[in-house]
Amino acid sequence: MPQPLRDGVYRIYYRSLDDPIFGPEHALAVMREGQVIGSDPCGGIFSSAADRDGDDPGVIRLQLTVPPCGELVTGYLAGFEGATIEISSTLNPLANTQRSIVDIEGDPVEIEVMYLGPLPT
Repeated sequence: MPQPLRDGVYRIYYRSLDDPIFGPEHALAVMREGQVIGSDPCGGIFSSAADRDGDDPGVIRLQLTVPPCGELVTGYLAGFEGATIEISSTLNPLANTQRSIVDIEGDPVEIEVMYLGPLPT
């Protein structure tokens, strides 16, 4: 059975593949016991659980909350009420650094996920 992602702190770099004007940007995330919480400097917050369905521990499903009038690296504008966007990716739980492409509202975004280290005990 595949292993889940390690508990710890992660840095995430991301950039639009369609529009190089946007990005690269970055975010920090914490994984603890299958739960993810993170944010970027512009106020975007993402959270969720790893592998809610139990199919593959390497699958991460995140809910990205974009603040009012926030703009994503794809050029997507959230509007006055903000937005909530679902994101899904499969990651190698043993890799310290890895890249993937995720779909955000129909636009491809390249992400690089780096494991920075374990959580304090």
